[in-house]
Amino acid sequence: MRIVAVLSEYSAAARAAMPDEPGARSLARWRREFDGSLHGTVAGPDGRWHEISLAAIEGLSVDTHIDVTFVRSRADGSFGEFPADWVVLKEVDAPPGEFPFG
Repeated sequence: MRIVAVLSEYSAAARAAMPDEPGARSLARWRREFDGSLHGTVAGPDGRWHEISLAAIEGLSVDTHIDVTFVRSRADGSFGEFPADWVVLKEVDAPPGEFPFG
């Protein structure tokens, strides 16, 4: 299972037109939630907490929005190609069985 950052860029005009913040958190917000750090924990769909680091995307604008998601491998263990705006943060062993992804 891979923990992936899905990146989105919103212009200032687009952000101003949104009644609420976009669904994904900005890099600045992630830093606030991680007490000023690029390292913290996120809840996985398997009920476990996973330590992650956003250091791989540190140089992006603080207005970059990041949705952290979990991707299970295929039956053969591969993941296939990820889009260019997806950054793999970490790979972890998935527990056996099915669990929800949200």
